[in-house]
Order: sequence, then C-alpha cells, then structure tokens
Amino acid sequence: MTPLEPIEELARLLSDEKRLDEEIRATQAVLSRIKKKISESLVHHYINRTEGADPIEEDLMKREQANDRLLQALLEMKNEIQTRIRPIEEQIVQANIESIKELFAQQVNGLDDCLTAIDKKILDCLLHLQDYKRIHLELTTLNERLSRLSEEPLSIPNSIPIQDFWETIKQRIEHLKIRGLL
Repeated sequence: MTPLEPIEELARLLSDEKRLDEEIRATQAVLSRIKKKISESLVHHYINRTEGADPIEEDLMKREQANDRLLQALLEMKNEIQTRIRPIEEQIVQANIESIKELFAQQVNGLDDCLTAIDKKILDCLLHLQDYKRIHLELTTLNERLSRLSEEPLSIPNSIPIQDFWETIKQRIEHLKIRGLL
C-alpha cells in the first residue's frame, strides 16, 4: 500500500461519513415530523373515537416503522464506516511515526558525522602542527649549516609553540579573525 492510499481512502470514507450524517439528520427530521403527525392523529382519533381501525393511523405507523428501519440502517452504515476509518487513521499515524523516527535517525547520524569530521579536523590540525615543527626544525638546521659555511642565515618564519595545542589553536583562530576569515 502506497503512503497516499490510506489517506485517499480516509478522505473517501470521511466524505461518505459526512454524507451519511446529512442523510441521518434529514431522516431524523422526517421522523420527527411523522411522529408529530402520528401524535396529532392519535390525539384527534381519541378525541373523535369511532369504532373500527383508522386506516390513516395504520399507514402512519407503517411509515414510522419503515423510517425507523431506515434510520437504523443508516446508523449501522455510519458505524461500519467509522470501523473502517479507525484502522486507516491508525495506519496514517503509524506511517507518520515511522517517518518521524526515520528522519530523527537521519539527523542523529548527521550529528555523528559532524562530530566525526570535527574530530578528524582536530587530529589533522595536530598532524599539521607537528609537520610545522619538524619543517621549522629542518629550516633551523639548514640555516646553521649555512652559517658554518660562512653564509648569512636566511629568514625563517616564526616558530609556533605546539607544546600547548589548545593555545596554538586559539592563536590561529585569532589570526584568522584578524584577517577577516572568521
């Protein structure tokens, strides 16, 4: 069953239920008028009591019974529709719950992926800082060799103290802020 089928079925059943409610109200109105006529007829009959059966009274009684049966059939149809609607409503609610749970799981996985990426970047930063220290040390060694060969040492970029990793990260963040990149 596709996700739309229960919704379409529910819409159709709700439409049927509204139509039945209207028919039930109309039938109840007709029954009320008939009962009123019967009551008036019975009152009139007892006031003018004559011998023998009154054909009008019998006709009214038969119509009342037929209308009562019709009203009962309509009420049974309404109950049947409600019985059919309930499982469809439950399916829709369950499908909604499953959809929300699936979306929730996707979002949780997205958060996990973000944290994993952040962790990887932090570890990459540490590796880059270690590479920076190693390269800086090599440059210092090369400058010392130039000095021993009676050559002027070349300019080396400032050393970054990586002993305090967090302090180094804070300095780099400040550097990026100053450059307008953060």
